[in-house]
Amino acid sequence: MIKLKDIFTVILLQSIAVCSYAKTILPPSQDDWVSSKQYVQVNDQVKMAYVEWGNPDAEPVVLVHGYSDNSRAYSTIAPYLNDKHYFAVDLRGHGNTSAPTCCYYIGNYAEDVSDFINVMKLKSPALVGHSLGSITAGTLASIHPKQISKLVLISSAVKMNPDVSKWLYDTVTTLNYPLDPKGDFIQKEWAPNPGDMDEKMLSKLRQEEAAMPQNAWVGTIKGLEIMDWSLAARHISVPTLIMWGDQDELMQEKQNNDLQKAIPDAKMIVYKGLGHSMYWQQPERCAKDLMSFING
Repeated sequence: MIKLKDIFTVILLQSIAVCSYAKTILPPSQDDWVSSKQYVQVNDQVKMAYVEWGNPDAEPVVLVHGYSDNSRAYSTIAPYLNDKHYFAVDLRGHGNTSAPTCCYYIGNYAEDVSDFINVMKLKSPALVGHSLGSITAGTLASIHPKQISKLVLISSAVKMNPDVSKWLYDTVTTLNYPLDPKGDFIQKEWAPNPGDMDEKMLSKLRQEEAAMPQNAWVGTIKGLEIMDWSLAARHISVPTLIMWGDQDELMQEKQNNDLQKAIPDAKMIVYKGLGHSMYWQQPERCAKDLMSFING
């Protein structure tokens, strides 16, 4: 015979589960991504846009996108990231964040993200960055080591491949702005990846990349061209994960090897056959690797 006490226990557990589920913030769809953005003034220059999802009671994770992208870059992996409290930001000049006349050096990006963490009162978040975002995240971790708990560097480098940075500089400084989202640069030349990806996400992201102002395009590549944080990387003291696709045409094998030398204690995951944005190609797999590291 079932005891009344047991029935009450079951009801209580179900209620707790329902309440926990109700608190979870679902990531927006591709169509709703922009309208779901929230805004916060992080410093005198920058009003930062961000998208929030996950469990508000869980540990915070800040996600930083790559050059010319915005928070939408994390939209296809977002459905597989639900165990923490996620904040995907738009960097200055990108997406819906302010685009000041200057400055677009790595230090500016890093301080903006640091200011975001402070203004939002996020306690020791894990910090995840892709490409430009990973360089930004790594720089922040070396300058403000006590501000974050863990660091994930996706498709990163301590110094750009000079051939790649020269091609980018020569290209970006001679394009006609605003860019054509259907033009060859956006459609074919910019950060190609092998394999299938979400076409709806790519279509919307290309339109948003094309709308990015010239000063952000040019200012950022000027900063990347002179960037070298190999010495600063030695000051990173938090647990670090490096994720790299061996078909990455921007951050190639030498850049990845140099990064590992600069952060020798970092955990390394190599994605065979995947490119610069491997988490667009295999979002579920990359989400599992991310969560395993952050939860570890």
